[in-house]
Amino acid sequence: MTHDEWEIPRFSDEAIAILGHLKRAGGTMRIAPLYWRSGSGEEAFLAALNELIVRRWVHVKWRKPRSLMPPGLPERCREVERVTLSRFGRWRYRVTWPTPGA
Repeated sequence: MTHDEWEIPRFSDEAIAILGHLKRAGGTMRIAPLYWRSGSGEEAFLAALNELIVRRWVHVKWRKPRSLMPPGLPERCREVERVTLSRFGRWRYRVTWPTPGA
């Protein structure tokens, strides 16, 4: 048996920013406004979103591929409709980053 300390990897700064945007928007946002508000590059945004999906903090609502893409949205987001906080993500966000006075 090992006595090594087990440490959960920290979220990236981009993932924390995405969580903050989702929380302030009531837990759900369409992909284009979320991407624009994040202010990160395409690869950083998609890596952070994937990080949140793998940890099950968010869910992705899929759609048929768009015929007309919003300007500036990455091609890899063509089939994504919206991103929502999962039940676990809503609970864990509140526990991990409590609001002052709450």
